[in-house]
Amino acid sequence: MRIDKLTTKFQQALSEAQSIALAKDNQYIEPAHVLLAMLRDSDGSAKSLLTRAGVNVAGLEKGVEKIINGFPEVQGTSGEVQVGRDLSNWLNLCEKEANKRMRRSGKELAQFRKMLKNLRKQGVPVSELSETYGVSASYI
Repeated sequence: MRIDKLTTKFQQALSEAQSIALAKDNQYIEPAHVLLAMLRDSDGSAKSLLTRAGVNVAGLEKGVEKIINGFPEVQGTSGEVQVGRDLSNWLNLCEKEANKRMRRSGKELAQFRKMLKNLRKQGVPVSELSETYGVSASYI
């Protein structure tokens, strides 16, 4: 995965996801960390896009936090976190889809929709929250 192919906002979300994983003593950065970072970004488009789509964003955020709180905590490490298998697979799928399409305006929306679509394909627990809080398959 080439990080430089991602939008600046998405790169920032990955960085914030790492910080969230560190704060929670998680060994791996997972898609849930990235989604939470995107939902917490007041300058990002994810929250406003989901709100306009009728999603219960506050509920979704709490649900994602609950998933993260269920991740194993690792004590006594040097503070290193790694990209988890699900996140690695998901990033590779996103890159593959991005390579299929020319980048146009609305890149952030397209990447966010791809993220949700790929999470759903992988059966990652976060995808279940999408339905619970109003992210329909037609939106994705």
